[in-house]
Amino acid sequence: MAAAPAGRRPSGSAVIHCKAGSSGPLRDCQVTLERGSGFGAALLALAPRYRVEVPADDAEGDNVVITASWPAPDTPADWQIAPKRGDFAITYTDAAWRSGRPGYAVMNCLQGKLGELHQCVAVYQSPPGKGFGKMLLAFQAYLKLKPATLEGRPINSAVNIGFHFAAHIPGEPGKLP
Repeated sequence: MAAAPAGRRPSGSAVIHCKAGSSGPLRDCQVTLERGSGFGAALLALAPRYRVEVPADDAEGDNVVITASWPAPDTPADWQIAPKRGDFAITYTDAAWRSGRPGYAVMNCLQGKLGELHQCVAVYQSPPGKGFGKMLLAFQAYLKLKPATLEGRPINSAVNIGFHFAAHIPGEPGKLP
């Protein structure tokens, strides 16, 4: 709360994208989404406190997406019904399908007091331009969360939801590993 923008009781959120070095400190952080004035700067001010270990064999491990909500919940949102492998296997863009490569995307959503998601935005996708963010946004209506709480009461908050997408098996249209 000390990093929150000055003024009345803060209510907002922000997302930043950073690189993580092999020793853990974050670098090259940039605000990718801000809901409410001053929350991006507040999250950037907190970034030096974060540490991330990047496995040596993780080719994409140096990308970090962080979100924060104000007021900060005591208990973060969690899955009410966690997605299972294959739940969304038929959702593919043409570019992703033709690439034959796996992908990863992160969307940031506002989560309501009943756990519903709204105002989702793709904040990261790799590889870029293949539509993995678009595919993830299509899942929004099917994802069920328990709401974040503050002092035992449900609150609105922002959440990041990331998905790894498997590559299709060449020569076998419609089948995914």
